[in-house]
Amino acid sequence: MTPEGGKMARAAAVSPQIEAGNVHLPHPQVAPWVTGFIEECAALPNGANDDQVDAATQAMLRWSIDQEIECVLVYEDDYQISRY
Repeated sequence: MTPEGGKMARAAAVSPQIEAGNVHLPHPQVAPWVTGFIEECAALPNGANDDQVDAATQAMLRWSIDQEIECVLVYEDDYQISRY
C-alpha cells in the first residue's frame, strides 16, 4: 500500500475512530511498548518521533478499506487470530 497525503493528514483521517473509542490497545503490563506508543501519539506533531503513529494510522486506513484483513493479536507466548 502506498501512503497518500502526509502523516498528519493520515492521523486526522483516523482521529474520529480513536475519539469514538473504537481503538483499543493492550495494557502496558502485557505489552510494555504501549507506553512509548501513547507518548509518541500525544507528542504529535511536535515530537521527535512519529513513525509508530504513522504505521498505526496506515494500518487503520487499510483496515477501513479491506474489512477482511487478518490481524494477529499477540499476548506474550500465546496468539489469537481475528478478522476485522
